[in-house]
Amino acid sequence: MMKLVVSLIFMAIATLAHADMRQSEELIHLSVRGMSWELQFPRQGWQVDQERLRQDSRACYYMFSDPNRQLNASFFIEPAEKCKTSRDCRSMYWRDPGPFIENPQSVEQFEENGFAIVKFMVPSVRGLQVNQLNYSGHMVRDGYWVDMHLSKMQSQKGDEALLSGFVKTVSFQQKPAVAAKASKSERRYPLGDYGFFRVNIPSSWKDELHQPPSRLPPTIVLSPAAGKTFQILITPIWGGKRDVLEDQAIKELVQKSAERVKPQSVEKTLQLVGFEGTSGKGYYFFSTDKAPKPGEYKYMTQGTLAVDDLIVTFTILTNSNHEEIVKEALTILKEARHLR
Repeated sequence: MMKLVVSLIFMAIATLAHADMRQSEELIHLSVRGMSWELQFPRQGWQVDQERLRQDSRACYYMFSDPNRQLNASFFIEPAEKCKTSRDCRSMYWRDPGPFIENPQSVEQFEENGFAIVKFMVPSVRGLQVNQLNYSGHMVRDGYWVDMHLSKMQSQKGDEALLSGFVKTVSFQQKPAVAAKASKSERRYPLGDYGFFRVNIPSSWKDELHQPPSRLPPTIVLSPAAGKTFQILITPIWGGKRDVLEDQAIKELVQKSAERVKPQSVEKTLQLVGFEGTSGKGYYFFSTDKAPKPGEYKYMTQGTLAVDDLIVTFTILTNSNHEEIVKEALTILKEARHLR
């Protein structure tokens, strides 16, 4: 009966098929077609109970159980069309959590490991005492909504640590190199009489070109296909003297930017990090906003890079998964070229 209750609570509506799941020696990897990344977590103790794929292969559902720890975990991954941010998705779920979530108790909402989570207890389901501890976690990432649900039947003191511990083990990585390469698209942005600025961006991202008047340099804005989990601003600037492209000049420029940001930063010292692209060198720094306003971003990486004879300034803004977004953005910048 307990297993039946769990199945009823987590059953997803989908077409039966094999989804994009693979298991390595230590991890379980989940993904769907069109995504450049995959979700992963330690495989020890988990067995697959359900695996379903939508007909267009862009949404999937997985359900796992760990008999030894009496834990259940489910993942629903789909395009973020119904909600645009992690918190919005959590709010939408909590407005209608389903017919089997009866009289939830001890409700708490918080963020952990990039997930917007609602924690709650379900004392009984249809008259059956289950004392079920639940974590419903939501994350919007690159235009996809990850809906994760964890539960422990007949929960006792200390079980929260089990669920919280699992949340902390969930991570993301780019798909293998061949798939990642295939998931990128070349973009060429016009620079007036100065040719084009060429970059390769993930196909799951969208791009906009903001062109100011008076033939000033444009700003390229990169963001996820849906939602506002991150924003990357790139401005290629032409016409500078050759000495502006030198390593020391770029370093001084970025240092001045860091000094301007420092009063609003949590970090007392904003350390400059050097890096090298295919056609020039650059520097950047990381900052955490002391008090971001509603709708603003908490984390920022900002810097400047020489790309051939262009000076390229960039700002990377996120509220979660900052290291991964920065890694992808720096790869884009390192591979950028100025075409005349």
